[in-house]
Amino acid sequence: GFDNYQSIPTIESTQFTISYNGSIYPSQDFSIFAAAFIQLIEKYHEPQIKLQFLGLGFQKEMAKSIQTLFKGYEANIEITERLDKAAYVGKMKGSHLLLLTAYGGLKGILPTKFYEYLSCERAILFCPSDADILERILYETKAGFIAKNTAEAFSILEKQYLAWKAGELAHLQP
Repeated sequence: GFDNYQSIPTIESTQFTISYNGSIYPSQDFSIFAAAFIQLIEKYHEPQIKLQFLGLGFQKEMAKSIQTLFKGYEANIEITERLDKAAYVGKMKGSHLLLLTAYGGLKGILPTKFYEYLSCERAILFCPSDADILERILYETKAGFIAKNTAEAFSILEKQYLAWKAGELAHLQP
């Protein structure tokens, strides 16, 4: 089983917020998501689109790598230091999408982050997919969206953003 986060207060966001929680490993590829995210910002010229990397600040080299990937879009990116559980769970619960990435060519990986995301009852964007167990579980549980390339990721981001903008983005209720 996994923790029930219902007792932890949601930290609501006034922006369209996508969150990634925790560590990043060298095998993870954020370039597909980054291209789609930047495309969304450029299309809508929207300062209200935010991507937060919760707790990544302690991982200095990976934080620098993320900053390089999103160079020119610093106003839309937030990298926090480590947060206590109530803070990071509250921020994830207040997000509109939770970002998950595959671990390169590694198969059979079920990170703790995935179960934390499920407990937050927010839609998960899996980009890029592992074409393995995480994709299968996401598909079977209908807990989110799977993007294999930039075009798919952009389409998902745009639909979610426009639904949020229209006040129609419903939070996932598994």
